[in-house]
Amino acid sequence: MTFAAIRGHAATIAFLRQASLHDRLAHALLFAGPAGIGKRCVAVALAAWAQCDTGMQTGGDDACGACAGCRQVAAGTHPDVRLVEPEAGKKEIGIERAREVKRFTQLAPAQGRLKVAILDDAHRLSAAAQNGLLKTLEDPPGRSLLVLVSNSPDSLLLTVRSRCQRVRFQPLAPADVAAVLVEGHGLDADEAARLSLLCEGSPRRA
Repeated sequence: MTFAAIRGHAATIAFLRQASLHDRLAHALLFAGPAGIGKRCVAVALAAWAQCDTGMQTGGDDACGACAGCRQVAAGTHPDVRLVEPEAGKKEIGIERAREVKRFTQLAPAQGRLKVAILDDAHRLSAAAQNGLLKTLEDPPGRSLLVLVSNSPDSLLLTVRSRCQRVRFQPLAPADVAAVLVEGHGLDADEAARLSLLCEGSPRRA
């Protein structure tokens, strides 16, 4: 996943690039916006950019998508990228997962430039898990980045929200939704155009 492959979030991606370029990218980000519009995709592309041989740390403005680091991120096998999401059949992300994130970020990068932890559906973190993350959010280990992804960010504890830089995502325009459906899912162009008008800017809903 690269920024170039993502539809509809050019302004958000530009913000992330500029923040990194000027060393203003926070150690903890809260990606907030409606469900199914690509927040997790941007988070994974950000992780790939951080690990790419020609990416964030070397002045490049995107992941190349071809180096060993990019391929590992795409396959979910990069040792310095951790994706945490609710387990099947469970309503919450429990305290043990938060402890795993804490241990993960405390380790030095094994081969990349940053330890990147992505917490998808972060609003489903239990209260205990959120409290367990506070120390990591307050006093982050060096060379680490936490990305919390949520379609209900205000459900998170204020103590968590206040320690993250909120990055707002907007629904996609119908043309972008249609392009995602055609290019990513093989839908007929007419059907994609019809669905794009009904899904409130969410390719997942379409």
